[in-house]
Amino acid sequence: MQKAPSQLGKEGKKLWAQICAGYQFDEVGTVILQRACECFEDLLAASRTLKREGLTYKDRFGSPRLHPAWRIAHEARESLLKHLRSLNVDPGEIPNIGGVK
Repeated sequence: MQKAPSQLGKEGKKLWAQICAGYQFDEVGTVILQRACECFEDLLAASRTLKREGLTYKDRFGSPRLHPAWRIAHEARESLLKHLRSLNVDPGEIPNIGGVK
């Protein structure tokens, strides 16, 4: 199994290990996988923020607005799935992405 890059955090390294357990990648593939793991970490961070602060906030006029972390989570999820598709990795096979635990 290929070793996870040191730049990744705990959750990114965990995802790396889960994917590398069933797949093998060349040099370009490992770069794409690293980007996918970084997107996953961004998704988790934004999701934690949304869970803590809620999906909306009140602007200066008191009107509800969508929390900026929602866009970060959305874009990170889309990028993650795009990277996984480019590697021919099925997200449904990965428990904390889309599969069953």
